Amino acid sequence: MSRVRLIEPDDADTKVLESYQSLERSRGSVPNLFKALGYSGAMLGPALGVADFTGIESKIPVKEKQLAYLVASRVNHCEYCLERHSKAALKAGLGEAQIAALHQEGELAENPLFSERERLIIHFAEELTHKATATSAHIATLRPTFNDEEIVELALVISSANMFNRLANGLGIELEKDLTK
Repeated sequence: MSRVRLIEPDDADTKVLESYQSLERSRGSVPNLFKALGYSGAMLGPALGVADFTGIESKIPVKEKQLAYLVASRVNHCEYCLERHSKAALKAGLGEAQIAALHQEGELAENPLFSERERLIIHFAEELTHKATATSAHIATLRPTFNDEEIVELALVISSANMFNRLANGLGIELEKDLTK
């Protein structure tokens, strides 16, 4: 059970209700994590903006952003985010075997299921999540494949995953019933 009360649509103020309706249209439901932020539009609105970036095309394809998000969630043992983003990653083009590997223990950075580019993303997500920093040497290993804008995009996705992982784990947010195994 969640450690905080989730704000259901009947209890939401007008601004939050508008956000909920938008989530219903775009995602088919309101995730429990966003219901936990539904105490005010001032919390929910910016969080949705950050969350939406992972799912839109930009310099980094959505498939690779979802991979980065899943790696951070794996490191943080965030089952809520792993399950929700596994569905999104599958839609974005990650393979079922790749997603299964992300749900298992073991080394990912050398896993042959992932391309060299994907392994660079995996290593960056692991380092940034474990250490909350990346060394100049590590950034240098990314540069032959990624430009600065792409590195910043990846850092944003990884950082947002860490934020949402901490919210979900810290508040004990449970996976929605329709997504439970």
